[in-house]
Amino acid sequence: MDDNIKMDDNIKSVKRCIPTDDFFYIIRIDMNINGFISDFEVLDTNLLESISYDDCIVKSISFCHVKNRISVLKCRIATKDLLKAYSFIDNKLKPMIIKSLVLIEGITDLSIEDNIKCVIEDEEEAIKKGFPIIPYDKKYLELVVKTPNIEENKFKSAMRNFIKNNSKFDNSLFWMYVSYSIIGTSEVKNNFDYISQYRLLWTAFNSFYSKLYIGESDRKSVEAFATKKYVIEYFTKLISSHDTYKLLKTLSCEKLILKGNNNVSEKLKQSMEMEVKNYNEISLNGVLCLYAVRNAIIHGYAEKEVELCRTAFEVLNPLIKLSIISEINSVRQQNQSL
Repeated sequence: MDDNIKMDDNIKSVKRCIPTDDFFYIIRIDMNINGFISDFEVLDTNLLESISYDDCIVKSISFCHVKNRISVLKCRIATKDLLKAYSFIDNKLKPMIIKSLVLIEGITDLSIEDNIKCVIEDEEEAIKKGFPIIPYDKKYLELVVKTPNIEENKFKSAMRNFIKNNSKFDNSLFWMYVSYSIIGTSEVKNNFDYISQYRLLWTAFNSFYSKLYIGESDRKSVEAFATKKYVIEYFTKLISSHDTYKLLKTLSCEKLILKGNNNVSEKLKQSMEMEVKNYNEISLNGVLCLYAVRNAIIHGYAEKEVELCRTAFEVLNPLIKLSIISEINSVRQQNQSL
């Protein structure tokens, strides 16, 4: 796994005490948004009610221009559950604001800074009543990237493989790096990082299989790729490990459909549930699920896009590394046999 902290795990580890009387925490939020100038307050109570969610009541929204192209979104939320409100801010409210803004004519550049400021306005009253104060912290909402330990022998092995590569898969390796560089120097990944990472990683994969199946369509290429021995062995290993089995299980429980109403999720599920496993079918349907996630993201009809991209990334990323090394070694063995 690439990540070692999930929002749910953090929530479980924090002592939660939900107010039972008429007390509500009032959270004031400031989000810096770059790309336009605005100064107004939303007074439409019906609109505010429509964007409220569960126990998170949106009390007010306003914009204040700060400087140049930066405006601050100010919002107040009433809630009885701070952690639920923090999750709402990052996973519901923030995407809702972004998607609304991109609809506005004239906006062509847009970004929201990650350092959202949250202040509990009635903190003193909550303390007097004995209710806990949990500060807003991105660690509850983002996934902390596990830092791998690279030893000398691993580096030397990778360097030798790169030299043997003889530039054949250089473009694929370049796009893998671009995919990895999404988070920059940050130690966490947010929801949008996974979508961007998977799209770029697929570009790396596309570059790879295009070298193997010159002139073939994407669909035919990935189907042919799935029949390779090392790919079948890779999916066999995924099935045999509890942690990686869950990744394929996630894909099999979605509704990933290819052209011709071909439900590859259902086919993967059926092949995984067979008493006598057909690993050729698991490999084919697993690769086609990755392809279907790519299609859903590229063509804009994905549901649960963050979870899908995260899962697909964790399956595809090690597979590309394995594939490049396997193809390099295969060519080398062929040359030696001549």
